[in-house]
Amino acid sequence: MCDTTTVIDDDRHPHTHTTPPEHHHKFPRTAYTPSHETLVTSVENAYNEVRTSRFYTNCMAALHTVQTCLQEALSSDWALSNIRCMVVYGLGSLSGYQGLNSRYQLALSLLLRQCLHGLLHPPEAYDPVFTDIDGDVLQQLDVHVIPTNEKGRRVVTEPTLFYLPHCEAELTDALLEANWREGQLLNVIIIGMRGGYGFVCGICGLWNL
Repeated sequence: MCDTTTVIDDDRHPHTHTTPPEHHHKFPRTAYTPSHETLVTSVENAYNEVRTSRFYTNCMAALHTVQTCLQEALSSDWALSNIRCMVVYGLGSLSGYQGLNSRYQLALSLLLRQCLHGLLHPPEAYDPVFTDIDGDVLQQLDVHVIPTNEKGRRVVTEPTLFYLPHCEAELTDALLEANWREGQLLNVIIIGMRGGYGFVCGICGLWNL
């Protein structure tokens, strides 16, 4: 059977992205908070950079591998367009000097959204460190901020892509536990970190087939 977990190892993925020289001092390590307009522009620049990166090419290849695995395992024509919801946990704050990684992660989230043509709603995101300005930027980019901390315990009844860029294993465990019933795990598709060195993409319901 096709392996349902695809690892994407690339030293240019957004989490360990080497900051371009022109960005090194853009947001100094002070209490300075960039403006709404500056953050939106930064995300747009990151979007264009990630879109042309080798990592993004590998990420798309991994998603299509997931699609093939589902088609083989279920003997069906399952496609990425079957994904109805997208949830991002652990994005981090977009503001301040530590926000550069988060802006690249958000850029990748927006790119992932573009290839999920079956989404019924805008992507949803939550991180307890979100600020008011983060919420305003996400709203402008058509990403809905989840109002309460679900602690990963979201029960899904339709195919849902979870993007977990900066999450601890406990949150992934909580997500799996909440959906640990026959047939339901097939609705849980996760893209997340693997030991801090790469991304892993998998369909949870196939791990036990």
